[in-house]
Amino acid sequence: MSGLKLPLILLLILVAGFVFLMVRGSSKNNSVRSSGDNKSDAENFSADDYPVVQSLGSVLGAFSPKLDSTQIQPSLATYTLQPQTTYTLKVGADKKHKFRSAKFRMATSTTKRCAHLKYTPAEDPPEELSSLKKQDSEDMGKADQAHPKPEVGFTILAAGGTIIISRNPGFSGPCVVQLEQ
Repeated sequence: MSGLKLPLILLLILVAGFVFLMVRGSSKNNSVRSSGDNKSDAENFSADDYPVVQSLGSVLGAFSPKLDSTQIQPSLATYTLQPQTTYTLKVGADKKHKFRSAKFRMATSTTKRCAHLKYTPAEDPPEELSSLKKQDSEDMGKADQAHPKPEVGFTILAAGGTIIISRNPGFSGPCVVQLEQ
């Protein structure tokens, strides 16, 4: 009988912990009200308000295929926007990966990033992926507009496409955009 006590106690502790987390999570989300407009709710969503979502995104994102500098032309990983104010990058197709993640880092001020980035896929995505048709660093939600982050992430489709990097005119100081690999 004593051999069953330890597994039973561990199981009870596990169940109690699960119930505690579920109750805590439901009460936290209970305070968030939906406006009824899914598009508006998605635009106003901020992962900063949900630390679990933010940590899951950083953990799971590490396993997704990443855009490599060898898959773009010009094949640079760093773009200096002082002598040249705009770069047009051609992203090659990759039939092995339906999606690739591209993350760019750059300097920011309290109101804007030093550069404006825009991704346009080579082919229109299917209807259920229409949100990936136009990805723009200036259109990443209200939370990002209020406090722009120094990184911009795009989901690159298998067909490739074009990324345009241009310097924001009102930004003072050096502007270097770097592709994380």
